Amino acid sequence: MKGLLAGLLAAGMAWVVNSWVANQGNPRLLIILPFVEELLKTYVAVLFGGSVWLSHFTFGSVEAVYDLAKHARENVSASVISFLGHAGFGFLTVLVYVVTGEWLVAVLSSAMVHTAWNYLVLHEFARR
Repeated sequence: MKGLLAGLLAAGMAWVVNSWVANQGNPRLLIILPFVEELLKTYVAVLFGGSVWLSHFTFGSVEAVYDLAKHARENVSASVISFLGHAGFGFLTVLVYVVTGEWLVAVLSSAMVHTAWNYLVLHEFARR
């Protein structure tokens, strides 16, 4: 339950940050968003004593529902990809934490993969 709550809270906080960054009109700021999202999904769960993976899973679910509500028909596949991505980032975060014992290393690892994922999805898949 705490992981679910953490994911919902992280999604709300990320929406505020993402909206602010989008309104700045500086595309270079977009590079920080994966780090912000991974930090929120992980540390809110850690602070609540909840499941980090469930927080990521919940965050991905919220983002997928938001994408569907915003762009219903054309975004079904994007919503599924978004959900799977966030669930995967959560798995990676927990895996890196289990190996290293360091949440910061886990967050940085998942943020780097998240950044690469965003680049791939936005630049490579969008061309097709």
